[in-house]
Amino acid sequence: MSFYEEEELIGKVYDRRIAGRLLSYLRPYRTQVVISVLLMLVVAGLELVPTLLVKYAIDEQITPGR
Repeated sequence: MSFYEEEELIGKVYDRRIAGRLLSYLRPYRTQVVISVLLMLVVAGLELVPTLLVKYAIDEQITPGR
C-alpha cells in the first residue's frame, strides 16, 4: 500500500476546523505564544552569529588581501 493510498483511507491531513479548534485552545495563552514565537526567531538569528564570526575571521583577519 503506497503512501497516497493510506492518505486516502485516513482522510485529509489538514483540516481547517480542527486547526481552528486547536487555536481556540491557545487563545488564553496568546501573549505567551507570541512571546515564544518571537524568542524562537531571536534565537534562530543569534545562532547565525558564530558562523558569521568565523567567516569574518577567515575572510578579513586570517587571509587579508587575498
